[in-house]
Amino acid sequence: MRRVLTALLLCAAARAATTTLTVTATGPLSGATYTTTGTAVLSGGIAANGTFSATISLTSTTGGGANYLVPFTITISGSTLTGTLTMPSGWVNGNTGTGSATFTANFTGSYSGDTGLFPSLTGSLSIGALGVTLSFSGSGTISSAGTVPPPAPTITAVLDAASNSPNLAQGTIFIVKGTNLCPGATLTAFSAPSRPTISPDGVQITFTPAAGGGGVNALIWYEDPLGGGVCQLAGILPSTAPTGTYNVTVTNGTVSTPVQTQVMAHKFNLFTQDSTGSGLAVVQNVVSATEYDINRLTTGIINGVTISPAYGGQYMVAYGTGMGGVVGLDNTASPDYNFLANGVTVNVIVGGMTVPALYAGRAGYAGEDQVNFQLPGNAPTGCAVSLQISVNGALSAPTTIAIAPNATAGACALPGDTTAQLNALV
Repeated sequence: MRRVLTALLLCAAARAATTTLTVTATGPLSGATYTTTGTAVLSGGIAANGTFSATISLTSTTGGGANYLVPFTITISGSTLTGTLTMPSGWVNGNTGTGSATFTANFTGSYSGDTGLFPSLTGSLSIGALGVTLSFSGSGTISSAGTVPPPAPTITAVLDAASNSPNLAQGTIFIVKGTNLCPGATLTAFSAPSRPTISPDGVQITFTPAAGGGGVNALIWYEDPLGGGVCQLAGILPSTAPTGTYNVTVTNGTVSTPVQTQVMAHKFNLFTQDSTGSGLAVVQNVVSATEYDINRLTTGIINGVTISPAYGGQYMVAYGTGMGGVVGLDNTASPDYNFLANGVTVNVIVGGMTVPALYAGRAGYAGEDQVNFQLPGNAPTGCAVSLQISVNGALSAPTTIAIAPNATAGACALPGDTTAQLNALV
């Protein structure tokens, strides 16, 4: 169900800021140079207080039309913004009492963790014994001048977690593939009943109706970053999401470009043992009340788990996702719901033979469904007998199971292969 992919380890890059300052001076301004200090307050993305200092020269050396350059430094939280304020000399020289003007300043410098917009920059300073007070305010944005901001998340696919195909059922387990989808360096998984709609590191998967309206946030199952820029997310689409067309986005610092998907009432598919969506399905053979073997080509034990092929007449349990929505059970520890008892028709097609499901519903895990059935006594045998599930007439993607000639056979029959060779394939 979870494939091994690579992911990029994202580093928060330092960013520069630009702003426009409004400067108001009160008091006599004369031809002199002053060093000033004061306070600065930035709110919004930076949201911090610091110290403002500037060297102001009121002596023009190039005539009345010259600009005065006012270098300044703002230090906040151990980081520094520096810039130069350009003051028209005509305003300075002509002002002997009170006046105001707007000047533009470019900030350079960096912060760790600064994001978004800062709506205001306010502060004030005094110019020595002259009694001149200089105040400033303005708004600005954090830009990438000279540095590279973290890359935006990009979605390459939204797929159901069983068949790896587009479009999802209500209440299904799904995966999102792409780049820069998650900020961490290791696999992070969340268990019911505490799966979040926004992960602790800020990742969010949102389904927004294409026709308009509020978005639906998925329950996050895991974040899987393994280097190389690739990350895979898994989630559960809430059962309450109405059917229809949705735009799917991932938020990881910034919001990705949306990818469209369809949400339907039912789209069941079986999990497969190699997670590709084809080949041997994840199916258990009921050997006894205490032994459920994983359906494989031969009989034995792998990593402490018993395996065997099935045989005609045996009871079996198949696992998948997408049976449909179940209100109130998407984030519970042990959901129990039988679709057969609620108007859904489920049949099992084995080697072209159709048998009714004995149970079709949640497998005791959020988003995961199981289908219980009994193999026909005359079911075809082989190592790759076709298996599909029909839910209200819609067929799951083709998978296979192994069926031995009888209950005592130690392996399925594959022409040209011995049991030892089949063991090598397990």
